Order: sequence, then C-alpha cells, then structure tokens
Amino acid sequence: GTVTGIGQTTAADGVKAAIVGDELRLVGYDSSQPLPAALYGMNGSLFMSVKALTADAVNVSSLPKGIYILKLGDKSFKLYK
Repeated sequence: GTVTGIGQTTAADGVKAAIVGDELRLVGYDSSQPLPAALYGMNGSLFMSVKALTADAVNVSSLPKGIYILKLGDKSFKLYK
C-alpha cells in the first residue's frame, strides 16, 4: 500500500508566535536550528528579513500597530501589534 499525508517536520513545527508588548516571541522555537524569517505588513511591505533567526525573541518596538505576517521557514503566522 501507499502511505500518504506524511510530511517532513521542520524546526518551525510546533512553534507559537505572538507579539507581546514590544517583543515578537517564539515559543517552542529551537534557535540551535535557525530558520530564515521575514516579517511583512498586510500591504506586503517587508519590515524584517534574516537568513537565520538565532533568537526566540525580537524587539519590534519600532513597528506601528497593525497586523503582520511572519514567515518562519515554511510556516506562516498572523500577528497583531
């Protein structure tokens, strides 16, 4: 038989992301296996981009209030500030 529905896990699997105060926090992120990350505004403008995110918290105090999309590896998160 053929087995279907099995996907490859990444370091972003099981990660929860939220903006708390002036910090973007990643819970469950393994920073020893860094992933590329990008933070976009709802209009598509790029606010942050790194080839390898090596921290589980990022200062976002300079960002205006709004809705953001975080791409972490092959996962996406909708965030509110």
